Amino acid sequence: MRGLVGALVVVSALGLGGCGATVDPLGGDPQSAGNPGPSPPAKGTLYSLSRPASYPNAFAELLGKTEQEIDQKLDATFERLFHGNPTTEAVYFTVGDDQAYIQDILHGDVRSEGVALGMLIALEMDRREELDRLWTFASSSLRYATGASRGYFRSTCADGPCSDPYGHQELALALLFAHGRWGSDGGIDYGAEALQLLDVLWNKERDNGGVVDGVTNVFGVESWLPVDEPTTSRARVTRPENVKPGYYALFAQATGDEKWAKAAAAGREFLKAAAHPKSGLLPSRAGFDGVPEPGSDTFTPEVYRAQLNMALDHVFGAEEPWYGTESNRLLGFFAGQGMTTYGASYSLDGARCLDCTRSLALVCMNGVSALSASTADKSSFVDAVWQLESVTGDNRYYDGILHLLSLLTLSGRLRVY
Repeated sequence: MRGLVGALVVVSALGLGGCGATVDPLGGDPQSAGNPGPSPPAKGTLYSLSRPASYPNAFAELLGKTEQEIDQKLDATFERLFHGNPTTEAVYFTVGDDQAYIQDILHGDVRSEGVALGMLIALEMDRREELDRLWTFASSSLRYATGASRGYFRSTCADGPCSDPYGHQELALALLFAHGRWGSDGGIDYGAEALQLLDVLWNKERDNGGVVDGVTNVFGVESWLPVDEPTTSRARVTRPENVKPGYYALFAQATGDEKWAKAAAAGREFLKAAAHPKSGLLPSRAGFDGVPEPGSDTFTPEVYRAQLNMALDHVFGAEEPWYGTESNRLLGFFAGQGMTTYGASYSLDGARCLDCTRSLALVCMNGVSALSASTADKSSFVDAVWQLESVTGDNRYYDGILHLLSLLTLSGRLRVY
């Protein structure tokens, strides 16, 4: 039955939706394979990435958990989400001999973001087979082979099929890290694939000879930011979860391309401008100046991932004290709503709870925000993540993936390779 579902998904649902100075940073466990700086280009194409000397391990430092306890929780959570009961636990499903996809169980489709985040998780868990299967599926079944969108990947956005910039950026990072961890001399040239994808994000219009069929670049040299969607109708706004300064800093190192360094700087300024000055809440969409888009001036589930973007920029080495200020505001707001009772969606000023149900994904993202916070109760947000059981049921795609990413980040195991 799952094979049939996978085949139907492929045919009919392919269009889918470093430890620098900060406020009260946690310490960290040294990474065994340190790299103090760039080495000569690998194969003449990519530079090695600088790695933080250590990564914060909030579970050990704030909660006193042992490395064995952390490893056991990570392994068990991964096994259930990837290889558990296909009806109630798993979101990872194999196709044929060499492919696999991540399914959004609730909506019954496959999204580039899910496949890409699955690849990143597999990379950090040292599960090369799962990563290779996911990439083989993405490159053969999600990537446009012809037309104006050639080189982009199919996904689903708010109003239907799209080329979602979120998934593209996650795919690029997973490929870049795979190149650094395992090399590119095997069956998949991770480095070449990463470079090709990074290039198309800036140069789709160059490749097409202009804007063709409404398809634009993902990034522009006026804003230096990713668009909401690479189409003429959606290229004037962005989404905070699309803005990943920590990734851009790594892409700049890997390619030596100054555009990525400018994108990193612009991304940090955008997030500062978009966050509400009192609550810290971010809008679901905004102009490049950070002003919320009319009708999108609310804090909703898709924007939770912006908290992970900020946390990873901090973990990967950004010297950005504002992340501490922002995390303190966010955690202070949610603590004020009640640690066990805060809702899922709010007006940006926090005055109105728009969806007062409990969101496990938000619990996880508030946990990672604690990494740069200095509030006295930040350990409570970390403990809330630790206490979560593996996610089951129809919501296990979004909640489950963010749960596993939060476990990796809070244990210091989401690392640069």
